[in-house]
Amino acid sequence: MHYSDSQSSEPSTNPIVIAPDEDILMSNVSNFEAAIESAVTTGKGHVIVDLERVEYLSSLGIGALVRSLRRAREHGGELKLINVREELLRILRLSGVANVLDICTSEEEAVAAFGANVGNVERRLLWTIPRQKKDNEEHSPTS
Repeated sequence: MHYSDSQSSEPSTNPIVIAPDEDILMSNVSNFEAAIESAVTTGKGHVIVDLERVEYLSSLGIGALVRSLRRAREHGGELKLINVREELLRILRLSGVANVLDICTSEEEAVAAFGANVGNVERRLLWTIPRQKKDNEEHSPTS
């Protein structure tokens, strides 16, 4: 019988950082959740969401974070939040979600909180909200 030591000193995975560049609203929450889902499957479950540029997180955005945490755990990982503004932190606390999500003060703290079998951040993804073209931008003027 072969025995595998789960406490190996080699990192088993490296977390991926998702950094949204705007607020998470009803209009973009599905794309935000899809970006996290992709990071969860690529990073074997370990994802850090950097909210430094996010001033507002809708209730749908909060729901997306909770669902993403569940998906991360299904893949054997975790989801951590970093750089959470005081206003967002207050909303997360009032909603009770701050008790469910792991909120860290820095990327280094988040990486350490994943545990010994997790390496350094694999990559950082700046998540940019896709913009829709205006009607007058779709066709160039003819000469």
